[in-house]
Amino acid sequence: MKKSFTILLLCLFFTTIIQAQCWQNLTASLSHSLATKTDGTLWAWGKNTTGQLGIGTNIATGSPMQVGTDNDWQDVVTGNLHSLGLKTDGTLWAWGGNEFGQLGDGTNTSGNTPIQIGTDNDWQLIIAGSRHSLAIKANGTLWAWGQNLYGQLGIGTNMNENSPVQVGTDNDWQNVVAGRYHNLAIKTDGTLWAWGQNQYGQLGNGSVMDESSPVQIGTDNDWQNLAAETHSLATKTNGTLWAWGYNILGQLGNGTTDDSDTPIQVGTESNWLKLAAGSAHSMAIKTDGTLWTWGWNGYGQLGDGTMDNKNTPVQIGTANDWQNLATRDGHGLVTNNDGDLWAWGSNQDGQLGDGTYMSTNSPITFMTDCPVSGAYDELSQAVGNIFPNPASDFIAIENTVEYGIAMTFKITDVFGHEIMPSQILPASQQINIATLENGVYVLAFMSGGEQVSRLFVKM
Repeated sequence: MKKSFTILLLCLFFTTIIQAQCWQNLTASLSHSLATKTDGTLWAWGKNTTGQLGIGTNIATGSPMQVGTDNDWQDVVTGNLHSLGLKTDGTLWAWGGNEFGQLGDGTNTSGNTPIQIGTDNDWQLIIAGSRHSLAIKANGTLWAWGQNLYGQLGIGTNMNENSPVQVGTDNDWQNVVAGRYHNLAIKTDGTLWAWGQNQYGQLGNGSVMDESSPVQIGTDNDWQNLAAETHSLATKTNGTLWAWGYNILGQLGNGTTDDSDTPIQVGTESNWLKLAAGSAHSMAIKTDGTLWTWGWNGYGQLGDGTMDNKNTPVQIGTANDWQNLATRDGHGLVTNNDGDLWAWGSNQDGQLGDGTYMSTNSPITFMTDCPVSGAYDELSQAVGNIFPNPASDFIAIENTVEYGIAMTFKITDVFGHEIMPSQILPASQQINIATLENGVYVLAFMSGGEQVSRLFVKM
């Protein structure tokens, strides 16, 4: 009985299969997640107390739900309880919590569906802090709105703003990221700038005094990529990694737990590429496609199979095809080159999107089976559902319509390791699984270069 119960729990843990287009842009907040797909659709899951999912209700969901029906979403970012979206026509949209004006619509009223912010269509880059928002326009100007308690809007005051306000008059802003209450930015000349809260030295200017206007950090002009929370991360054009700010749990990755108020190099390697910062942990992808994490691991958010903190970067698995990453508090999201979405860490609000509320300290995947042609839909319909599930001896395809598609199948474990090699589907449309050990498996069907997957439990 105990074994059967364990298997059923595993089944619940791995049930959700998200199909159709590949995942593209990712963003993670305190307890909700959003992503766009290559078809331009927007999806959301997790906590929804202020309508931050944008699905028209304030009800949480543990599985991805499409936000409206629009298919022209270019990017999406999340704050703690609000979200921002950028469409391909350059318009800016916002939804969720708005108590500090972080939506930018001129009010302090929250909303649970995306609303356009103003009428401008020249927005180019968007970013969300804990309760404030930032954006760069096509002309290189920088704009900010929302909470401003620590000067995080960069406008020289500590007054909140519920509509976008220009930060200074410079028009050479290239990139900006938001931490919890501070921001980092790079100008087109490669110089680094920071403003907002500086309690832990997260601005990197050698002090712990807050700044309400952007201040240049050092004199170097070779900064490239940025990430921030209560600590700061950056890469240079030579691929080196630098960190500063809060470090109580090793999130700077320099082998200590000491804060730093100036950038310090992390190791000696020069192949760091993409960065993400959680509340007390860090994630990065190297130029070779490998994934690395370090810092706090209380929820398993490092994804290394443990709950132990790490004060230096550790590689996650052996895969070398990681593409995009996102994190904020206790969970992480990544996509690989195939467009598959992986998640791990805290899941008490459904922020992993796997259909459960069970946390995990190792990456689990959404089987996207990224399509390359319209044949994918036909194959998906031809396969239909599989039954029984759980099963002991045979799995059958619930094919209520005769499509006449010739297909092969294979069985892998949930991490992609092949258990049963590719072979032709029997005419009976039944697959013998009697020899498999009890556990959770992926049943993949292939035809014409397309692939559709179904999860099942052997017991």
